[in-house]
Amino acid sequence: MAVAKIPPPSVTLSLETQIRALELVVLSDPDAARVRLLQLRHAAQQEGDPASEAYALCLLGGCAYFQGENRVLAQYAREALTLAQRAGLRSLECRCWNALGLAAFRLGRPDTALEHYAASARLARDLEEPVSLARALVNMAAVYGDLDDHAQALHLCRLSTDITGPAGAVHYLLEGRRGMIDALRHLGRAAEAVALMPESLGLAEEYDLKRPIANLRLLEGLLHLDAGEVEPARESAKAGLRAAQAAQDNESTAQLRGLLGEVQLHAGEFTDAYRELSRSERLAQTIRHPGLEAAAKCRLARLFEAQDELDLARTYREAKSALLGALHGQGVKARALAVAGQLRAELAELPPA
Repeated sequence: MAVAKIPPPSVTLSLETQIRALELVVLSDPDAARVRLLQLRHAAQQEGDPASEAYALCLLGGCAYFQGENRVLAQYAREALTLAQRAGLRSLECRCWNALGLAAFRLGRPDTALEHYAASARLARDLEEPVSLARALVNMAAVYGDLDDHAQALHLCRLSTDITGPAGAVHYLLEGRRGMIDALRHLGRAAEAVALMPESLGLAEEYDLKRPIANLRLLEGLLHLDAGEVEPARESAKAGLRAAQAAQDNESTAQLRGLLGEVQLHAGEFTDAYRELSRSERLAQTIRHPGLEAAAKCRLARLFEAQDELDLARTYREAKSALLGALHGQGVKARALAVAGQLRAELAELPPA
């Protein structure tokens, strides 16, 4: 799939048709998509078309998501949800709940994220929309992974891919595959994770889906590092970084710079490692992603330890602990675990993976 192009403005096509034509552009060129969607949102407001305005807002949230603007994503999703509910647009409402879950998860509220994803999954099930259900399940799996319940994450990703496969939604199929690989890696089942990689990467490259390519290369690099394969990990990191930058995906870019810095640290290339890890840290700060910032600080602490700069290492470790404490403070993780437990019975009613 080539990079999607912005269709020219039209006086004959409906607003909904023009907005729908931007779905793939959001994935490949969110900057350009944002400009056109803002114009179409304004046109919908002028014409008194709440359905088209809600649709434009939903896709604007997608642009914000891919560029790491999480508070902007939450704002657009809330506005779109209000309009969708007023207009009785249940499919769009389903997407809005999912978008709110994405924003909550990135903003350090896994409990709220699970509740929003569950609302999206229930609605998708009622509407018999398999792709929407698969999307909600794979996003729920990410929260379970963050809570260290990788077995449940694996189950949900398998279920998601089973649902998505027949529907032919390649992007969400690959998200499920990526989640399976990640869960298998954390469960110590590296051979199974590695076995899934060639077909998954081949599918992502066949459709030229830059963001899934970046995410899969990230996992490929981590698997290489786990096995002590430094040079293959370096190649994976570089390939993933190219894809992430082409997709204007700031989160994946920060992750892959962190991976490349980790590779350089393993290779004893301390100056290069510091440069890449600092870039990862700054980008995480720019997109307000405390989890990624904490990961960068942890790696920087290990870099300074390797150079016997123990005071600097201690400073970075303390900063990392402060970030994680703020992220999971005030019982957030405990509430998330409680919500996760409550959802288990409901999830068990879905068809087995």
